Amino acid sequence: MAAAQLNFNESQLDTSSALYDLYSRLYNGMVAANQVDAPNYLENPPLTEEGEVDQAAINAGLSSYSTILMKNSAYLYATAILAVVGEGGSGAVSGGANCILRAGDSMSGSLAALYGFKAGVDNVAIFELERDTVKNNTALVHGTLKVDKDVNIKGKLTIAEDQGLYFGSTEVLYLDANDGALHINSDKVIFDGNIELTGIAIGSISITESGIFFGDNEYYHAGNSNLSTVNWSMQDGHAYGTFQVDGTTTLKGLFSAKYGFSLGDNDTQILYSVYDSESDGRPIIKLASDLDILTGYGIKFQDKYIIKVRSGSENVVSFSAPGKILNLGDSDGTTATTHIALQSDIYNASSAYRIISKSGDGNFPNSFSAGCGNSGPTVMQTYYASATDMGVVFQRKLRLGTSEGPYISGEEGIFELASPYTYVDSNGESHSAMVPITIQNIKTTSQFRDLSLPWSATTQFDTDSEFFAFAKPVEGVEFSIKSENYKTRLIENTLFLDDGVWIEGVEGGMSIHGNAFFSGSLSTQQFASGFAGYGWAINQNALYGGYEATFDNLTIRKKMRIYELEVQKISATNGSLWVSDSCSGDTVEEILN
Repeated sequence: MAAAQLNFNESQLDTSSALYDLYSRLYNGMVAANQVDAPNYLENPPLTEEGEVDQAAINAGLSSYSTILMKNSAYLYATAILAVVGEGGSGAVSGGANCILRAGDSMSGSLAALYGFKAGVDNVAIFELERDTVKNNTALVHGTLKVDKDVNIKGKLTIAEDQGLYFGSTEVLYLDANDGALHINSDKVIFDGNIELTGIAIGSISITESGIFFGDNEYYHAGNSNLSTVNWSMQDGHAYGTFQVDGTTTLKGLFSAKYGFSLGDNDTQILYSVYDSESDGRPIIKLASDLDILTGYGIKFQDKYIIKVRSGSENVVSFSAPGKILNLGDSDGTTATTHIALQSDIYNASSAYRIISKSGDGNFPNSFSAGCGNSGPTVMQTYYASATDMGVVFQRKLRLGTSEGPYISGEEGIFELASPYTYVDSNGESHSAMVPITIQNIKTTSQFRDLSLPWSATTQFDTDSEFFAFAKPVEGVEFSIKSENYKTRLIENTLFLDDGVWIEGVEGGMSIHGNAFFSGSLSTQQFASGFAGYGWAINQNALYGGYEATFDNLTIRKKMRIYELEVQKISATNGSLWVSDSCSGDTVEEILN
């Protein structure tokens, strides 16, 4: 594709033409219209009630932005064309501008044809306007000019050298080209009023429209000394009344106005001084117009700029207080500033990023700190140590909900989380106390610590409450009991009580490793003693305190020592009964009662 280029020579445009006027209006309007920012939904997009990005709201915002641009463009074209074409006439055309139609129309207002005019009948020109090469303006009448009313000519009336001024059919006044004299062709000339001539010369005395002269020296008298056309020169002058100058005043020396001054333009007071002896006794200079400072200049205080277009950047205006403090929103000692309304975004010194937007969004990419109270301590600040170590430091409590709600804090390596607890005392009065939970890392004393590590730490939870309660099950890979004497811990399927002592869950039950000591009974869940009972038990007899055991069957593979044997047998037979040797003894011990 070809590169963009102008299709016309801008320097050849007639700056006084309607084309240039319309072109300038449209170009300046388009430049102004492009100096707007499209809505940016990448930062803080609108969200739905569910917290999702509201695409419908974004589409509506973009549609509204596009509609505003199109309406601005349409209004720009309409006002620019209307300003160039102008309004007038009674014929209405589409678009709202009242213009004369080419097919014919009538007018209710004045007709202005400042760029040429021609009029006639039946396509024949009778009256037209023209300008020659030296810009002499001429009105041409092709035909007879009839005027039924008085004619007033404020300019020069030019009659050709071969023509004269006629009254009826008689040429009364004409200029003879041969002798260059003006001839009056009349038998008698009567002047009813004063005779005004260009000049009268009588010897060295001449009378002209400029005055009365004797040679080159002019006579001054009461009739011409006060005229606005008379030039005066003098050394000193003293006016005891009002001194008024209607023309231009040029002062080449010091202008002194120690008793007040008033300057203006177009009969309007603009810059003036006011002295009020009843106030602070100081004169005040007041400005009743805009102050337009040209490029390269500014406003100074004590010979230093406080307002100036920044050097090297014509689009940056600097407000400063060199060597002083720059206050925004100050008071006059009596009435304070109501507030400061931010109408534009605030950027950093290099304009690389926005710090605060006019709608209140904040962005502090380098650092941020905040305190509380007047000159109080810092309670929050950002920090940066490395690319992987950065964040926000809360140097005091982080409250949730209200200033009396739960808080999070950390000090001297201790993490503290506190929430309010409400209770009723013995008198029925309600109280609220803040109960903290602390978390910190302390030195490990556990017998399960890894001795190969250079250090070992335990994360300790503590609270002013009496207990910890968990509303849900607590899960962990391993649990151990803090002790310096025993190694008690719980892992999946196994409870370790000490070295070589543990209880292990096995298929269909559990396995106990190590000695088992019972201080009470040991039995099945359901147990009844006696011949017709059920279950089994090893328990203490409630009558005499001895221990007894009840089983359905007892098998002993090796030696059994019995100090007393009592056999209770119930037998029933409905057939043969065999009696044979059933037991023997290897050793007999004497039992003493």
